[in-house]
Amino acid sequence: MLVVLLGAGCSSQTKDDAATPAGQGSKVGLQAEVASYDLSAEGVSRFLVGLVTQDNRFVSYGTVRLGFAFLGKDRPSGAATGTTSITATGRYLPVPGSPPAEGRSGPAIVSGAENRGVYAAGVTFDRAGWWGAIVSLDLQGRANSAQTTFEVAATHQVPAVGDAALKTKNLTTAAKDAPKGAVDSRAATDGKVPDPELHQTTIAAAIADRRPVVAVFSTPVYCVSRFCGPITDMVAQLAGRYRDRAEFVHVEVWRDFEKREVNKAAADWLYRGEDLNEPWVFVIGPDGKITARFDNVAAEPEVEAAIRRLPARP
Repeated sequence: MLVVLLGAGCSSQTKDDAATPAGQGSKVGLQAEVASYDLSAEGVSRFLVGLVTQDNRFVSYGTVRLGFAFLGKDRPSGAATGTTSITATGRYLPVPGSPPAEGRSGPAIVSGAENRGVYAAGVTFDRAGWWGAIVSLDLQGRANSAQTTFEVAATHQVPAVGDAALKTKNLTTAAKDAPKGAVDSRAATDGKVPDPELHQTTIAAAIADRRPVVAVFSTPVYCVSRFCGPITDMVAQLAGRYRDRAEFVHVEVWRDFEKREVNKAAADWLYRGEDLNEPWVFVIGPDGKITARFDNVAAEPEVEAAIRRLPARP
């Protein structure tokens, strides 16, 4: 079993590495960033990790090797050791709006303007507490790695697969008591709601009529995640192809961004304590139960696969 050493930092670079040019055959200092929002010891978790160089370029394509070590119930205050008890393969998942990864072999360093994404794996964590992850890969002709720590909760904090979906009344284009920017942040400047087909019904109404739902919770203008992409546009494109399978709904996170006022529907689903993370995509079956969910980075192929598993609407 591998032993993982994890400290306060996330970089794999050493003093010797710092003086080495990042050319062919060199070892590159990497930072690993856990991009998952709701990891728990309750079933399989969707573990997402991004790799970023010290000059803010991204590692993309191919696969990486993941090792996980339990570190204890309390957050490590400094260096911590743990024995790797879980391993997995992380497969590259491009942020919506990035070019597809087909035909690109092996991890490679690219600019954020060219491509951004994370590595994804389904992982079953056997206990709650703090965990360490070590990400290993072959990069620029040499073995490389990065490590980080993260917390696993005992139970999911956000509605999960198998849960009954919340019957929320999200804002639609028919709302009379809210500014258009509260319906979609992109409408704040000119009052025109893009993708109006995503703002025609509420989650509550669709569930009441036993209609499947694909709901994207996002704030296209104000998203601050390093891995933000045009996820709302991606869902709108899927809506054009799969209207026979589901109702497609966009829930804008912010009612008033300047006042830090959150829309009630978004708060009901996502606001836990002092935290609200977005974007999310939920797929809801005709029985009102969640059949799939995707946090932060939701790639079109995986969302499309979840939609295709829904029964065709009569």
